[in-house]
Amino acid sequence: MRSEASKKTDTIQKEVEKNIMKEADFIRKGRNFNRKTQDGMTQVVTFELYKKYPFDPTLLSVLAGIRIPECSGKSFDRTESSDVFAYSDCTLSVDMGKFKGIDGYRGYSGFHYCLDKGDTKQRDENERMFAPFMPKFTHPRYKKDFYTNNDTDYEDRVEDIISDISDVLIGKIFPFFSDMDSRDKILQNTQKYKKLNIFGHLWELETVFIYGARGDIEKAKQVFNKYYKRKKGTIFKKANEFHIEYLDEIAKRLDL
Repeated sequence: MRSEASKKTDTIQKEVEKNIMKEADFIRKGRNFNRKTQDGMTQVVTFELYKKYPFDPTLLSVLAGIRIPECSGKSFDRTESSDVFAYSDCTLSVDMGKFKGIDGYRGYSGFHYCLDKGDTKQRDENERMFAPFMPKFTHPRYKKDFYTNNDTDYEDRVEDIISDISDVLIGKIFPFFSDMDSRDKILQNTQKYKKLNIFGHLWELETVFIYGARGDIEKAKQVFNKYYKRKKGTIFKKANEFHIEYLDEIAKRLDL
């Protein structure tokens, strides 16, 4: 039996698809929307439901990302292994909260919409149980999430969530996709989107695969060797040992 939160998400997703995503050439596959760029990358928007604990409210997150085939395959080959991708498959990824200027709320990453109350009795019981042992313990009450069940009609809440998601997609996420719809643009706009923290600590290594896939092998070698020397010279040699072995395997396989 489908939960009420799943039914609400179905309604939200269908309306967003009908009003925005179809016109923007996104294809829906389950909870994911995919759109191919001209040079073979995939832009992804994912609707994700989750709970931190079983008794918590059900939260809806909207996540955006870009999948770069050669980065996922750790090679210079742009061939894809599938034609369906989710947020978790992306090379560059960001949740909607980053575009809204919200970094997280009490232990949760990003921004989410609360779709139900969860088991409030069990949640309150857990709070009472742990409070004596954790004086600073504060369990999320979800009052700061975008919409809660408190004094809000089902239809009104869903309509407002649809409106908010649509605004962020059109005003923030689509311009981001436009700025990053080719490998050249991604390399050029790294600094512009650095504050979104989408590039990760291995981004320099990822650019090696991008340069190689573009046919610029010399640039790929240059970036790789610079990265390798820096990692090789780190003072945390033991902790870095497995990463160096990984780099050696890449260098041998790609003739770097």
